[in-house]
Amino acid sequence: MKKEVRYQKLVRDGIPAILKAKGIKAEIRKIAPSDLLFFLIEKLQEETKELWDAEPDHKAEELADIFEVLEATLIHLGIPMEKVLEIKEAKKAERGGFAKGVFLVKTIQASNVRAEQK
Repeated sequence: MKKEVRYQKLVRDGIPAILKAKGIKAEIRKIAPSDLLFFLIEKLQEETKELWDAEPDHKAEELADIFEVLEATLIHLGIPMEKVLEIKEAKKAERGGFAKGVFLVKTIQASNVRAEQK
């Protein structure tokens, strides 16, 4: 009996060859460049959920998957990694990072003070 499983998702470039080597037939299609950003962002959401759900000893693997998707997104958009890292460092120098776990609950301002939006 044949079992069909539908995925409808972006997968790593080597997956078709891996499936073929296992004797699994797969229907694949190439995503149009104009649609790739949508599927990369969708994949990023999928990988982020997998990170959330992963056991502690699998977190590094899920982070590697997220990094791979981010790298593919940068390449697709033509943005050099160095540029993103420079922006990251500038923001960190100006506003700090996220390592300390600062959680903003609320702000209270006098009515004559305008909030900075960033």
